Amino acid sequence: MLEKIHLYCIKQFSLDTRALSLMRICLGMVLLADWIFRFNNLTAHYSNEGLMPTELLYTHKWKAGYYSLFLLSDSIYWQYSLFIAAIIFSFFFLIGYFTRFATFVLWVLIISVHVRNPYILQGGDELIRISLFWCLFLPLSNHYSIDKLQSNKIDAKKIFSAASLGFTLLIFSVYFFSALLKTSDEWRTEGSALYYALSLDQMALPLGKVLLNYPTVMKYITLSVFYLEIIAPLLFFFPFYNKYFRSIGIISLILLHIGIGSTLLVGLFFLIGISTLIGLFPSEMIDWKIKRFPQVLKKINLLTYLNKIFPKFSSLRNLGDKLKISLSNFYTQTLLTFSLIFLICLCLIWNIGNIKGSGLTVSAPFKALTYSLGLHQDWGMFAHVFSKMMAGTCLMPIHCKINTSTYTKKVKKLL
Repeated sequence: MLEKIHLYCIKQFSLDTRALSLMRICLGMVLLADWIFRFNNLTAHYSNEGLMPTELLYTHKWKAGYYSLFLLSDSIYWQYSLFIAAIIFSFFFLIGYFTRFATFVLWVLIISVHVRNPYILQGGDELIRISLFWCLFLPLSNHYSIDKLQSNKIDAKKIFSAASLGFTLLIFSVYFFSALLKTSDEWRTEGSALYYALSLDQMALPLGKVLLNYPTVMKYITLSVFYLEIIAPLLFFFPFYNKYFRSIGIISLILLHIGIGSTLLVGLFFLIGISTLIGLFPSEMIDWKIKRFPQVLKKINLLTYLNKIFPKFSSLRNLGDKLKISLSNFYTQTLLTFSLIFLICLCLIWNIGNIKGSGLTVSAPFKALTYSLGLHQDWGMFAHVFSKMMAGTCLMPIHCKINTSTYTKKVKKLL
C-alpha cells in the first residue's frame, strides 16, 4: 500500500526540469516588468513622502515576523539602490546566471517591498512571492541558462522532492481555494460577479465593455469560471492518463488568465498566473512542443553570446558546488525534506483557515514564521471584492500613478 502511494506521489508531483526552466524565463520577464513599474512610482509608494509612511505602517499594518530591507533607511537613495539591485538580479534570474543566489536575493527583496507597502498588493504578488520560495529548492537552471552553459554536468529531466510537491500544491491552492472562497450569490447563483467587475470603468478594458452588452452571456461565463477553478486543479492529480488531464487543466487555466487579462485591468496578475502554470506542464507536452519549435528559432541562441560576456567566476562556482555537496548528505536532506513538508502542511492549514466556518487557525509562533518566510496567502482575490467596490472601501491594487496626498488621506480615513 505504501509503495503504491509512493509511486503515485512520484508520478503526480514530479516536475519536468525543462518546464521549470521555461517558467524561470517567463517569471524573469514578469519580475523585470514588475520592478520597473514599481520603480516608476517609488516616491509615491515606498517613501515617507508617499502613501505609506513608516509610522503608519508600524502602527496599523505591522505583523510579528515581518521584516523589510526598505525600512533600514529612510533615504530615497537607499530605496533606489534596492530597486536597481532587484532589476539586476531579475535579469540574472531570467538568463539563469547564478540562478539560485539570484532567486534568494529576489525572494528577500520581494518580501521586503511587499511589507513596505501592503496596500498596493494583489493576488499575483502573493503568487510570485511564494513561487520564489519554492524555486529556491527547485532546479531552475538545468536548461536554457548560462549556468548550464558554464557547467559540464548532465542533469535529470525530472525532479521529485518536497519542493516539487510544495510548488504543485501552491498552484492547486491558488485556484481551488479561490473557488471555495467565492461564497457570495454573485458567484454561485446570480452569476453577476463579472458583470459588476466590468461595470467599473477603472477596471474594464474595451473587450470587457463590449461584453457588458450581453448580460446573459456574462452570467454563464461567471458560473463557468467558478466551476473551472474547482475542476481544473483537480485534473492535476487524475490517476489515469495524467499527462492528458493535467495538460487540459493547465491549458484551461491559461485560457482563463488570457480572458481575465483581455477584459480586466489586473496589472501583471494574469502573466504571473500563466508563468507559474508553465512549470507544471508534463514531459510529454514539452517534448511535443520542442518537436514543433521552428528550426530557425532553435539556432538563435542569445545565451551563447551572453555566456561569452558574463564571467564564469570559477572559484565561486567551485565553492558553491562544494557547499551543495556538503548539504546533500542524508541527514541534511532529511531535515530539509521534513522542514518543507511541515511548511506545506502549514500553508494548507492557512488556506483552509481562510474558509469561513472551518475553525482551523495557525498559532501565533507559526504565524510569525509564515510571515517571515512570505508564505502567508489568501486566494479570495475576486471573492468579496465586488461588495467592497460598491461600498467604496476597496483600493484597487494596480501599479499606477496616483495623487499621493489624496491616497494617504484615504488610507488614514479607512484605518
